[in-house]
This record gives sequence, structure tokens and C-alpha cells, in this order.
Amino acid sequence: MGAETGEHRDAGAMNGAAEYANLGRSEADVRADVDKITDGLGHEIDPGIKDAVTALRVAGLPTSGSCEGHLEDGLPFPWVEVNPEGPEGWHETPEGQEAYRAQLSGLRQRADELLEAFYAQHTAPSEVRLKAVDMGIWGGFIIQSPDQLQDTQPASGERLTKYREEMDAFAEFLLHGNK
Repeated sequence: MGAETGEHRDAGAMNGAAEYANLGRSEADVRADVDKITDGLGHEIDPGIKDAVTALRVAGLPTSGSCEGHLEDGLPFPWVEVNPEGPEGWHETPEGQEAYRAQLSGLRQRADELLEAFYAQHTAPSEVRLKAVDMGIWGGFIIQSPDQLQDTQPASGERLTKYREEMDAFAEFLLHGNK
């Protein structure tokens, strides 16, 4: 599992009004930042999810966790968590909490719009299509293949490959096809 798997906050994580801080930054600059991310154990982001993390950050979506998917441990599909830090002290006041919810709602809307644009020009079977899954009122959301936490089928290398290919296609769309 990769660096962001522990849901750590890296030094470059965005907050508050800076939610779209990476918009307009070059892919190379954002990728250089992503290459520096490590978790509390010093592990880097899984190589198989780095493009998706980079692409989401270039698109203005702050990431805080990710995994390329593994059959032997963890979840058997790739996922990227989008979760803003929120304004300083946001959890201490009702106004701060409302500001955080509004920020999170805007990020979720942006993710949904990007997924909709992607699927307007990309065909995929329903079982591999990506979607944003809420983590709760104070959490962000995870971009993953649908309903995989409730999936009762045993994990397989073939399915994991299809899930990874879909995440890679979305990353490619965000970086090069969403003009």
C-alpha cells in the first residue's frame, strides 16, 4: 500500500480557500510534489495510482489517501480519497463547519462533473465505472469502482487489472483529454 494509504496529510495538502490551488499548475510541477509525498512510515505513493493522484490534484481536487489496489492485503481495487483540510479551526464553530461542508460540497460537485465528462466520451462496463463515494459528513469522498466495499465476489487479478485500467483512463482524461 502506498504513502497516502494511511490518510496522512502531506506538507503540500490544500486547505480553506486554496481548494483549487493546483489549477493552472503544470502537470510536471504537481507530479514533482506528488513524488515527494510519504506516509508516516516513509512509504511513497503506490506507483500504480500516482498518475491518478497527480491528475486529481491538477484538476483542483486535494487528495489525502490512495492505493493502487492489492489482492493480498488492503482493498482489491484502486481508490483515491479527496478530502480538504478545511479552514483553520473549522471544526470549532458552526460557521466553520458550514464553510467546510460548503467546500466539500464544491469539491464533490467538481468530481462528479469530471466523471460525467469522462463517461460522456468513454465507454466502460458498469462494474468498472468510477464514482465518488461519500465518507460521511466530516470526511471527504473516495473515487473508486462502484460498490466495491459491498462486492461479494472474490477478488481476482483480472478484475483488479480492469479497475486499474479504468482509473488510469480517468487520469489520462484529466491530464490530456479534458481540454
